[in-house]
Amino acid sequence: MFRTILVPLDGSPAAERALPLATALARAAAARLVLVRCVWVTGVPGWETEKRQEAATQEADDYLRPIAGELRLQDVRVDIRAIAAHPGQGILWTLADEHADLVVMTTHGRTGVGRFIYGSVAESVLTQSHVPVLLVRAKSLIEPRLDPGRDGLLVALDGSTVAEAVLPYAVEMARVLDAMLILVRVVPLPSPLMPETLVEPELGNEIFKMELQEAEDYLARLARQLRQDGLRVIPYVETGSAATTLLRKSNELNTVFVLMATHGRTGMDRLVFGSVAMEVLRRGDHPVMLVHPLGLIREQASSHGAVPAGIA
Repeated sequence: MFRTILVPLDGSPAAERALPLATALARAAAARLVLVRCVWVTGVPGWETEKRQEAATQEADDYLRPIAGELRLQDVRVDIRAIAAHPGQGILWTLADEHADLVVMTTHGRTGVGRFIYGSVAESVLTQSHVPVLLVRAKSLIEPRLDPGRDGLLVALDGSTVAEAVLPYAVEMARVLDAMLILVRVVPLPSPLMPETLVEPELGNEIFKMELQEAEDYLARLARQLRQDGLRVIPYVETGSAATTLLRKSNELNTVFVLMATHGRTGMDRLVFGSVAMEVLRRGDHPVMLVHPLGLIREQASSHGAVPAGIA
């Protein structure tokens, strides 16, 4: 599944922090890296603006070539693309042209990529990409490393089919890295302000117990299915605040990264679990892989030779 990995760069050391993880994944999966830098010069249409755009694109190409050369010396297959386009558009075009299976990038850079998490470029990539996007925090205190056979991947689930869109990619990544799948479902603690609790105090606790049992049954069923496919799996049902609990669990187990799905309706404000994914990205040190459910729909449809109406 991971045959081509796209790495957007913007010329800054911050953006280049995605390179070690992308390179390690490329080696593990025997995949090809595509390094892309998008530059767009604004100005009055005309000869002068065209010349400035030409120079900027050439500069981007000159920047990518030595990086690619160093990686080739490490026996990594690498191609480069210097694109005259707005970063959001250029990355998506390159993603399609190169038939990439994964995007690996940092959450902060100097230009373009620097707006990925909090700006329009992030929304463009995360809502329109049909492949997973693996985000590395530029200011993370942890240097992402791979240790095949000992790594763990934390998969955040909430019992919904939307959240389960991450599972095929988590399974493939676990196989590539020979990693343990750590399935985590967080059940919120009962609130004294719940309508049920206000009417009948004990009712809130009973509902909470039922939710805990349902979560345990759900993860146990998934774990059995995945183990039958030869995967190593540990399920955890936790209680409390979703983002805080996922971050704590990720730190406790020192997972390689966290995997979760997005709702995919309007982008960054519609992430699965509400704002949980954003909190995990903002506060955590481990990389986060976000999967757009639409990508799974397209992939499944293309394998059957058709794309459902309204998806293309």
